[in-house]
Amino acid sequence: CTTCGDSYEADFTEATGHTFSEWETVKDATFTEDGEETRICLKCDHVEFRPVALTIITSGNFGAGTTPTDQVTYTLYSNGTMVVAGKGATYYCNWDAGSQPFIEYRSQVKHLIIEEGITLINRGSFAYFDNLETLSLPSTVTEIQGNAFMASFVKDVMQITIPKSVNTIGVAAFGSSSGETFFTDIVIENPDIQFQSKTNYYYHAVF
Repeated sequence: CTTCGDSYEADFTEATGHTFSEWETVKDATFTEDGEETRICLKCDHVEFRPVALTIITSGNFGAGTTPTDQVTYTLYSNGTMVVAGKGATYYCNWDAGSQPFIEYRSQVKHLIIEEGITLINRGSFAYFDNLETLSLPSTVTEIQGNAFMASFVKDVMQITIPKSVNTIGVAAFGSSSGETFFTDIVIENPDIQFQSKTNYYYHAVF
């Protein structure tokens, strides 16, 4: 002190700042509400939050034709929801789904909404969606071809409803490569529905 001559010394440490973990989703964004992400400081447990808007991951044409046409489109959103819209048939993707235009994104799909206007779900269209939790089928669809949803769905899916409009279901349309049934309750609204085959040597139908 310049007045009394007293002195004092102490250690001083500069603030090191936060070291945060990666952002983690705690609430998915929906079509009407933002989601939320959080991260935590690894040093002091301070928590930060930020809103997350719904965004489009990928989209494109998915109508039947030599190449996918714009009569049907698909849009995958950041909350894991894929919306298929338009009129007519979806694109023919072969039994192994090798022609799916969104093949590198299919593991991200948790919810599949096929809107009114789609009349035919072609072969392999949505096969190998192995993280699929929910499926919404329209009242306009009349045929689900073979392998359409083959090897799709997570193992805890409890129910699926096949609407009354569906007249035909193809071989292994909902089959599993492991032979396991992923559903505890399947509602088939059309009692006269025709199955091309209820079982298959390679993929076991779940009906």
